[in-house]
Amino acid sequence: MVIVHTTPRSWTGPVVLILVATVGLCGLVYITTVAVLSLVQVAATTAAAIKAAVPTLIGGGGLITLAVKVPKKPSK
Repeated sequence: MVIVHTTPRSWTGPVVLILVATVGLCGLVYITTVAVLSLVQVAATTAAAIKAAVPTLIGGGGLITLAVKVPKKPSK
């Protein structure tokens, strides 16, 4: 009869792998959040600039009014 003793399993590799994956995923979420918030800030700044520039571009800077011209009735 032969008795074979195996070495105990080391959990260092799987634990380190799980920690690295978790840190990587958290980093990816952080970078994505920062990128999205930066894009939203740029969009808000651009929208404010366009809102301020539209009256000047249209000409005047006052209120924009529309006039409807009604045709005159033919005289008899």
